[in-house]
Amino acid sequence: MKGCEMIKYKGQFIIAALIVGFCLFTGCGKTVSNKVPDVEKEQLIRKNTLRAIAQREKEIELNPNDNLLTCRKSWVNANAYLVRIGDYEKAIKWFWIHYNSFKMLTIEEKQQLMFWPDGQIDAYEAETLTDIGGCYFLLGDLEKAREMWEKVVQDYPDESSANVCRAFLEDLQTEPGRIQDYYRILLSH
Repeated sequence: MKGCEMIKYKGQFIIAALIVGFCLFTGCGKTVSNKVPDVEKEQLIRKNTLRAIAQREKEIELNPNDNLLTCRKSWVNANAYLVRIGDYEKAIKWFWIHYNSFKMLTIEEKQQLMFWPDGQIDAYEAETLTDIGGCYFLLGDLEKAREMWEKVVQDYPDESSANVCRAFLEDLQTEPGRIQDYYRILLSH
């Protein structure tokens, strides 16, 4: 297998996790009727998403020493900006807040936050850095995307995200359009 073909199944899992997590945390599906035209539905989703982001920002601001809260809320904000709003610069900001607050958590707090067993903490960190690289790619900053993906390969060589990053790095050299196709599919669900 070459390039993005290696990440087909991981991509499907990421899509499902993003959609479920986003809907659970924002409640966006509760306010949008199936009878509302698509344009209005998207406007309602965007409005509700921005409102939810603002509420989470306020919670973080009011609890500056609560790394677990910051970690939870920043991940949701990052994905909301990435998936629903398409503001990749703000997504990067929130992914970095998430990554840095996650690094400050105790093992017990990390286990509360994650669905993975103890041994997969590195996988979680690697996936966040992979997402940051993806945002840089979507902004057209291929050098920063490359740096992030190389960092994942170097710092987390045995994680599945490193395999994704190796594929992206290979495609970046030969067929960057394949990475664009991957993100187009990922973000369309």
